[in-house]
Amino acid sequence: MIEYLILSILFASAAFLSRSRRAVDIAAGCFFGVQVVLAALLVSDARGSVGDLGIFAFDTLGILFHLLMVLTLGFVMLHSRRYLHEDTLSAYRTYFALLMMLSTAITCVYYADNAAVTWIFLEATTICSAGIIYYRHDQHALEATWKYIFICSTGIAMAYLGILLLCTVVRDGSLDYSSLAATISGGNPLYLKVAFLLIVAGYSCKMEIFPLYTVGVDANFAAPATASAFISTALVNAGFVAIMRIYLLYARCEGEVFDWARHVLILIGIVTLAVGAMFLRRTNNYKRFLSYSTIENMGIVAIGMGVGGAALWAAVFHVACHTLVKSSLFLQLGVVRQIYDSYRINRLGDYININRVGAVGIPPFAAVHLGDRRVPRDRRRRALVAHRGHARAAVHGHLCRMVACAAPELSSQSGRASSVACRPPSLLFGHDSAFGRYRAGPVAARGSEPRNRYDHNTVSYAVPYNTQHRICGCTQRYTDGRLYRPL
Repeated sequence: MIEYLILSILFASAAFLSRSRRAVDIAAGCFFGVQVVLAALLVSDARGSVGDLGIFAFDTLGILFHLLMVLTLGFVMLHSRRYLHEDTLSAYRTYFALLMMLSTAITCVYYADNAAVTWIFLEATTICSAGIIYYRHDQHALEATWKYIFICSTGIAMAYLGILLLCTVVRDGSLDYSSLAATISGGNPLYLKVAFLLIVAGYSCKMEIFPLYTVGVDANFAAPATASAFISTALVNAGFVAIMRIYLLYARCEGEVFDWARHVLILIGIVTLAVGAMFLRRTNNYKRFLSYSTIENMGIVAIGMGVGGAALWAAVFHVACHTLVKSSLFLQLGVVRQIYDSYRINRLGDYININRVGAVGIPPFAAVHLGDRRVPRDRRRRALVAHRGHARAAVHGHLCRMVACAAPELSSQSGRASSVACRPPSLLFGHDSAFGRYRAGPVAARGSEPRNRYDHNTVSYAVPYNTQHRICGCTQRYTDGRLYRPL
């Protein structure tokens, strides 16, 4: 593990000091390779070759969420290259360096076998995330960054007080989870109850559950969409793993203390679920919509943890599905913004139609989030939507709606049809599974004069002749093959 930490910090520092985008990309690729190698060693029987330094434990729970993080990180890095291609080199390399450091801190949280070590690396995630949230350097980013630092610092301080109360049951001065599990049953029930309440309330800023759930909404709104895909999944999972460690620790206390802890989780889950569902339908921004969806889904997970038994493992499965679904949705929104330059729902009209049942994560629809309420009229676009049925049975249960559905085949001027529309279902399945990697190709706009209250995009995307599209809640008819953006 020491080799992993050294290499991770080395590649992150190399990315931060790079003098070209190519050097940043190379450093990011090497860092991702280190993540893949570590995951491969831990999945195989070579766990003994990875030193635990006495403070890490490579159990199944940590390996599962590390694999999910590596999968998400790969697509986040790929999308970030395109999403940030117009930004300055300084901002570009700072973003990737902070993303690498955040990934390293999250990995250490997954494998930490000590309550104090978990607390330290969760605090490190606050520092790295704050730098990513302030990426745009505007007023909203500054406000969201200070709010994130203040709330997370408050939460981490509360968790620290809870860990201090856990020290009352320690005999040899060690805070590793195995030592705590052996002695926790003989602790003072009052101290244990207060410690659990403080730790869960403190780590709630990371898992995005009540009471400190608000920090994630503003953070995801201010950060780039690609970073939001990582923060709302890998970082939320880190908070979940930290609370799960404490929950499994208290499971050793049979009787009043553990029953009280379960009731607390159920109450927190119900409140979180209610708050998330209430704001879910009231927001007019897709990024905030997905952030409240994360809160609501984590409420369901907290209820599952409180119920215990089979519901506990259902909660773990729900978090795994949420990681794949939510990251792909945020990555798709990054592509949507590059075309429409907006996250507002009323400006995008019917472009993304969120399934109301799937969005709230009600079983067995926890892994299905997109619906097709409007079937496109074009033949190839209609076939494209039909092919998506093959992918709904996949393990991750979600496919991003392709940008080609809204910006269909290229015009006859380009001399070729859409590369996506011509692919067979099997290739389309793999293409869609790549988290909405496809981006519609541009064609040159004809003319430069604005028409009515619509202005031309800098890059126009061809639409079929005489086809209707819903934009800004109204139907517009285009006859010249151009797509207009509302002012």
